[in-house]
Amino acid sequence: MVQYLVLLAISNTSTNGVNRALLNKQSTIGRNYQDYKRTLEVLVDEGVILIDDSKLFPGLISDVSWIKDGLETGAEAIWELAEKIEPNLKWAKKYDNTELIKIGLKGEEAVMDLLNNQIDERYHHRIRHVSLFDDTAGFDIASPSVKNHEESMFLEVKTTVRPAEDFTFYISRNEFNVGNKTRNWSIVCVKIVNDTPLILGHLNLDQIRDLFPMEISEQVKWQSLKVTVPLTMINEDLC
Repeated sequence: MVQYLVLLAISNTSTNGVNRALLNKQSTIGRNYQDYKRTLEVLVDEGVILIDDSKLFPGLISDVSWIKDGLETGAEAIWELAEKIEPNLKWAKKYDNTELIKIGLKGEEAVMDLLNNQIDERYHHRIRHVSLFDDTAGFDIASPSVKNHEESMFLEVKTTVRPAEDFTFYISRNEFNVGNKTRNWSIVCVKIVNDTPLILGHLNLDQIRDLFPMEISEQVKWQSLKVTVPLTMINEDLC
């Protein structure tokens, strides 16, 4: 229902044209002309749809709580709707990665759950959620390796709620430096889809090292970079 009304707004349909379209639209159970009219009124009140000179136009999504909640939980239908309303995608930047603390924490907790399931209980005392007490370590989780419990691994978890055929995250200079000198350091990629965290796998720093800029002067150094990789580059396991 909302998707259909937004499409009418994208087409700059006149208010008279909207009425005709709604009257002609085949009703489904629980959705008749009055249902569409009430939904349109709500969308106009929220600023999702604007009416100017008797025509509909797409509005803004930034202050709409149910859209914000849907974006933060990776609701695919809400992402599709938001991209239609504001196709420039400037609003999407903060959802690319862990700029929202609760999104990042949700991904980290999913990885912690996976480690507790995959690692023998005798080694659980070595699974540490480091980012809860130290955000300067250059990794979020320290744990025995899934493949060899006698070894340790250091995981920097990157989480996104944005649907895409690639994976985008931000990496800090500190994380890069720690990864450069730490054995078994890797990036764990998590995507939240319809409020469910999906652990895609991991990236080794060597896989993406060529993407980082060369520094030719001590006077210019990068501090944070946005990195986008195809999903096919992600290794489907943990270290």
